[in-house]
Parts: sequence; C-alpha cells; structure tokens
Amino acid sequence: MCLVPASQPLKVGRQSQLRASSSFASSTMEQRQSITERCPHLHAPIPTSPYPPSPVHFTAAPLLCGAKWKLCPSSSSTTPSKRRRKQSCRNPRRNAMARSSACEVGTRSSAPSTVRGQLVFRRRVSRKLVFYELEVQEGEGASHGIELCIKASDGMIEERVKHCRDQLKLGDVVVVVGAMEESGRTLRVREVDVVQPWKEAHPHEHFLPKRILQHTENDDTDEKNEEVAGAGVCKFFLNTGRCSAGETCKFLHTNDAVEKRAFIKQRMEAKVALSDNPHKDEAHSKRKRAKVFVDWLVDTFGSSRLSMGTGVLDVAGGRGNLAFELFTLRGIPCTTIDPREQKFTRRQRRTLAKNPDAARRGAPPYLQRLFGESLWEDEEHRALLRNCSACIGMHPDEATEAIVDFSILYSKPFAVVPCCVFPRLFPERVLHGKHVVTYDEFVKFLALKSGGSVGHLQIHGLSKVVYCLE
Repeated sequence: MCLVPASQPLKVGRQSQLRASSSFASSTMEQRQSITERCPHLHAPIPTSPYPPSPVHFTAAPLLCGAKWKLCPSSSSTTPSKRRRKQSCRNPRRNAMARSSACEVGTRSSAPSTVRGQLVFRRRVSRKLVFYELEVQEGEGASHGIELCIKASDGMIEERVKHCRDQLKLGDVVVVVGAMEESGRTLRVREVDVVQPWKEAHPHEHFLPKRILQHTENDDTDEKNEEVAGAGVCKFFLNTGRCSAGETCKFLHTNDAVEKRAFIKQRMEAKVALSDNPHKDEAHSKRKRAKVFVDWLVDTFGSSRLSMGTGVLDVAGGRGNLAFELFTLRGIPCTTIDPREQKFTRRQRRTLAKNPDAARRGAPPYLQRLFGESLWEDEEHRALLRNCSACIGMHPDEATEAIVDFSILYSKPFAVVPCCVFPRLFPERVLHGKHVVTYDEFVKFLALKSGGSVGHLQIHGLSKVVYCLE
C-alpha cells in the first residue's frame, strides 16, 4: 500500500519522495532504536517503512504485485505504468487476483499497534511471506487470536523476512509492532521482539502447534474427504504421528501399516527414478552406507596406503561406524574426531560378540574435539593430524568444507560424502558468482576448490563422494 497525506499537495518527482522518506525516518528512529536494543539478535537493518505512524488522515493507494505507480496531483487515484498495463493484458487472470488482493490490503489502518502474545502456529507461503497465529492472553484466563503477516513488501526486505522466519519459534512469547487491519484479525508486522523463548522456559519439552483462528473454508464434509483422499498421505503424520496443520491439512492422516509401506515404497521409487547415480539399480540401503563407503575407500586408495602413518582420520564420525569398519573389522588404523561422546550401537555390540578378531581390537581411537583450526594447531595432537594417511567424512554436516580445507593446507588425500549445505551458516560460499544453496552446487564447489574428482557410492540417497588422491 502506498500512503500519501491527503492534506498536502502531491508532487510528481523523486526528490519529494526522498524528502518524505527522510522525514519519516527521523521521526521514528527513537522507537526503532529502543526495539532493536531489546532484541539485537532478531533485528537487522531494514529500509524505512512506507506506512508512517501519524494521526494525519491518509489516502490509501493500493500497490498491485510490486508495480510502480505514478502519483497524480489532480486526483487521489493512481495509474499503473505502461509496463504493468502490458503485463495485465498478457495475464488477465493474475491481474484480477491482484486487484482482489489490493482491495483487501487497502482496508488496513495506518495506525501502529503493539501486541504481546505467544506464537502458536506458523503457515509459510513463500520465502517472502509467512503467517503466524498469535495467542493474546486476556484477564481471567481468557484469550483471543491474531494473525501476524510478515511480508517482504510491508516495510521489510526479503532478508529480514527470512531472518524472522528462521529465528521465531513456536511457543515464543513476543512483542509485535505493526499496522492492524480494520477487520482486527490481521496485523502487518514491522518489528518483532522475543521476550521469552520457549526453549529457555521449557528446555526438554516440545511445543505442540495449535490453531486458534477460524478459517473460511468449505465445510462440506464429503467434498473435503474426497479432496483429502486424492491428495495422498501426510508424510509428517506418517513419520511422527502428528501434523502441525491439524484438521486443516489437505493430506490424509492414517496409521494403517499397509498404507505406510506403500507410501514409503512409492517415494523411494520416485527418488530412484530422479537420481543421477549410475549405480541406482544396484544401490544398497542407507543402513549399509558405512560398509559401502569403506569398500570404496579400500578399492580406491588401497589398504596399504590407508594404513600409512597414524592412519585415517574419520571427521564427524558420530557413533564411529566408519572407524568401526576400518579399525575393528579390517585392522586399518583409524581415529574418529567428533565433539560427541563415543558410543557403540547395538549392531556393533552384536558384531563384537560374534567376531573374535574384532573383539580383540576393540573400539577404535576416539578424539572428542571439534575439527577446526584450533585443533589443527594444537601441539598435543600435531603428530596425529600431520601424519595421517587420509581425511574422510560420511555426511559430516558443518565439517564438510573443513575436511577439504585441512587436506589442501597439509596436502593430504581426502574423501568426503557431503549432505547438508547450511547456506545461512556459510554465506561466503560462491560458485560462478552465485551463493551456494543446493546440494549439487555444494558438490561442484568442493570439487572446484580442491581440484578433486566426483564419484558415486552404491547407496540410496546422497551418494556423491568428492575425493582427491594426492
């Protein structure tokens, strides 16, 4: 929505718009600064809000789908640009939907509102738009719900919306500043301040989402059941036994074992069909990925080479499945480096009970440390790291690039099977001028950075291995 004071004459020109923007920025700086100081971890620099909190009467001019509008000094109406007119002719259906949305947006009030409540439900529409349901407590245990709308065009940039979406958790008690629509149902969010995080007040308890607002949907039960039956099975309810959407979920909630097996089989077949793994027809299950990776290491590097020096470094090995296969079962020296505590799995204990040689070797060496520069420069573990034969990792999460960096720095062979990309934790990763976001981009990034090669393991799922023999 574009708001213009009706009592002042309108001027067509960029300078007048800049002066109005500067005037508003100075009048609201104190309010913005106070909110930012209370919650610095949720606030990033954002542009000046286009909705100045002033008691002066305003004439609202709706902004359709981000189009540019020309201010007309002789009338309160607005005229879209020529480019927008051409787009409207090309897609009249989308233009009609935009008009409908603009009419709804035009009903909101410009007066600022501040509310305090608990986030109880989230509905993400896109990376630029997300809705929350806020439960506001009243006297004597009563409460009512308000819908929060966090949108990139409502005085927020896209990165700010993304930051709010990632930081706000269900169950958090927040203070929200925004513009309330005339309906009193939806609050257009400008600032959010978390005053009581759920995880701090309930560290060992998971918040169960709930819907407190009534939704205008088709109440015809027969039509709803037909729609749900045709949509398929809800994967969230199938895996966890609950779904945050509740009764409003368009997918089927069922505990039938036959339907669960059929759903899993269908998803597996779809993933295999889309996979670019040349071994997908003969791939093993994820349960055997440690054995498959070790077989590949022995075939590629050779047992004698892997046994040189202090042996293999298994970075972020978790339970030590790779080290167990290398050291305990095959006698190849291997040390697991992971900040978590070492534990044997039930399958490993059974293997030790049946295999005398493995029982004699026992558990592989374990170093409970984070794998980073502080460890690389530690004199206590200098010999272990500098004399290793290779550095490996099976789905090592955040330590994936650290394995490659260590191998490049000390000229060590490596082999890593990437999994999660974590683009927000590593914004400095750039491939061909673009931020690395997807799995395939991450694999190419690692290969180009190290000058290594890319292979495939005979396993389902994320099976690409980036490796370098020198």
